Amino acid sequence: MGRQKDACPLRSYLLTQRSPAMTELLEKAFSAVSKLSEPEQGSFARWLLSELESERKWDDLFGGSQDLLSQLADEALAEHRQGKTKRLDADAW
Repeated sequence: MGRQKDACPLRSYLLTQRSPAMTELLEKAFSAVSKLSEPEQGSFARWLLSELESERKWDDLFGGSQDLLSQLADEALAEHRQGKTKRLDADAW
């Protein structure tokens, strides 16, 4: 007997990309999405995959900038200790 086709192709895709464990809330969301029309499922899938890709890109960008951010923070703290900084007046904004 062949494997039954999943009602939610996006769920199937994500299960192949990550651990098969899925939270109850995510299961509920995919169950709701699986009841949408095929075009609506496609729109949702494209949106979600785009969001996941965007998150991955931000993670990559920030992951590679930790040394630079640490260096900039050290420089800012050194300038503050040397009295080279000014207190900002929040009411002036």
